Amino acid sequence: MKRLIGALALVSLACAWVPLVTAPVGLPTATPTPEGLQATEPAAFTPAPTSTPRPAPTFTVTPQPTPSPTPEPDPQLRAEDVQLLPWPLFEGDRMTVDVDPLLPSSMIWTDDADAAPAVVMTLPDGETFSAPVGLMGLDHTAQARFYWITELPTDLATAATISLPITLTLELPDDVPDADPANNTLVIPVPILSREAVSPPEPAAQWAVTDTAGFTMHYLTGSAAERDLEAIIATADDAYLEVTARLGEPDDPVDIYLLDRVVGQGGYASSEWVAVSYPDRRYAPVSLSTVFRHELTHRLDDAIGCDGAPALLREGLAVFLAGGHYRPEPLREKAAALFMTTTYVPLATLVEDFYTHQHEVGYLEAGAMVSYLVENYGWSSLERMCRTASDVIGDDVARWDAAVAVLDPRDTGIAPDTADAVASEDGAATFEQAWQTWLKAAGVRPQDRTLVELELQLMDLMRSYQSAYDPAAHFLEGVLFSPAEGERMGIVADFVRRPRTPEAIAIELVLAMAQEAVEQRDAELLNMLNAELVAALAAGPRGSGLVADVLAITERAQSGGWEPYRLLLEGKGRFRVYVLSRQVWPLQSVLSARLRDGVWELVGTAWSD
Repeated sequence: MKRLIGALALVSLACAWVPLVTAPVGLPTATPTPEGLQATEPAAFTPAPTSTPRPAPTFTVTPQPTPSPTPEPDPQLRAEDVQLLPWPLFEGDRMTVDVDPLLPSSMIWTDDADAAPAVVMTLPDGETFSAPVGLMGLDHTAQARFYWITELPTDLATAATISLPITLTLELPDDVPDADPANNTLVIPVPILSREAVSPPEPAAQWAVTDTAGFTMHYLTGSAAERDLEAIIATADDAYLEVTARLGEPDDPVDIYLLDRVVGQGGYASSEWVAVSYPDRRYAPVSLSTVFRHELTHRLDDAIGCDGAPALLREGLAVFLAGGHYRPEPLREKAAALFMTTTYVPLATLVEDFYTHQHEVGYLEAGAMVSYLVENYGWSSLERMCRTASDVIGDDVARWDAAVAVLDPRDTGIAPDTADAVASEDGAATFEQAWQTWLKAAGVRPQDRTLVELELQLMDLMRSYQSAYDPAAHFLEGVLFSPAEGERMGIVADFVRRPRTPEAIAIELVLAMAQEAVEQRDAELLNMLNAELVAALAAGPRGSGLVADVLAITERAQSGGWEPYRLLLEGKGRFRVYVLSRQVWPLQSVLSARLRDGVWELVGTAWSD
């Protein structure tokens, strides 16, 4: 794919183009064991998925203190900056190790891999692997990743747990000062659980394929996707027809992969395939139809030359063709409500490092901006902007400036003097003014602004949950694995394994309830649920009244062989509990939860929903 030579790229409802996690690209290579690399006693190590929640986000704007000079950190490896995937680890897993070394911010990064820092990993048997450190991810963090580097042993005794040490060593270029080389080496234990403890549907899951007109659907056997495959294919077919009506049909069928876990906000894509989350417990807000349209747009937007355009344009196009970011929504009206809040980001700021801005703000503004472009300039002008931007050598700001400069006043219905200015040297600034005028004309009701602010808070709470309980799912911290490469290697764990503790499930259930409140535009309920989530993420699930109740219901359900995936409040002290049978996965049933004498009980016989 042009402009991404040498590395496949991903787009997610995180949806950024970032280096892909495929074995052929950047796979660590075996190297001789470095001299003098000696094993030491394992350091205290807590894997990234931790039970200590991060503080919940706040939304009060406070003045930023004047920064004071701080000394550059000594280069080193720290246990808290190492993530083992998939988590938890079971015997036979193909392990991935993600290392974020601490490096001076003044380091100069070049395209010369030989001049870059590297991390060497030594396995217990002495085999070594080396991975270069590069600026990866949407936030350009210094990282070294060992993708599916080794298969863990499979000879554990029943119900046994063992811990194998691995040694990580940071190697630095000669021109990087290093006051304490001793902290460049870290020995950590790798805890491995018995395969018998793996949760369904993973034990019997395998990749399966079905072909249909225009695309090939890949799914995991025994998963919710296999159970609902007929309806999923019908939804995907509708989305495919609508997107290809705008962008044209590709020469080859599109490969769509259905994942049995939430990743990011619900989907990601490359130039070769589309990956969509489809678990039963959908705490992320994406509707299936919307995510198909969004990710298919990313897969096919090279047909109009948009594959090299700034993220602001690419993501805006995907949101526009999907009819909304997560669900169908009036883009102009919702962006107008956002414009009335303190979270609005001017386009000139948003285009620079697009993915580092608040996620929903960026995507909503981008989608509404493309809606404005098409309404006022026409589809052909959007295509011309995409092609022009993609041909510019430079950063996203330069490409955006070039794109705005090609807007033709003859194609727009806005005032002639404003249209002429858009095509002038001051085009980007004038475009911003015209776009804001368009937003202001939409009209905003107070309840619309309130709902937007509450939804932004909810989504930041969702990502706080992921950071604390499931970092692999976080769009900035996680690893977007290639399902195509996973299928080729017979790997399923990274596409199905997710937190299954009662605490994690309880928070996910309340997040899912809050997402339903957004869909119902119930601001009062959403505000209450957000407050409960803030408390649960700050003090743990038992620190919130509602989440503590949901935790008790979850524990009771799990003790009976069920896993809850949805709750419906029926009244004071009463919930309808939608569950999956762990014995006959993914059989869906419904139970009733009743609070009796201060104790939650599941009553009645489960019936099919």
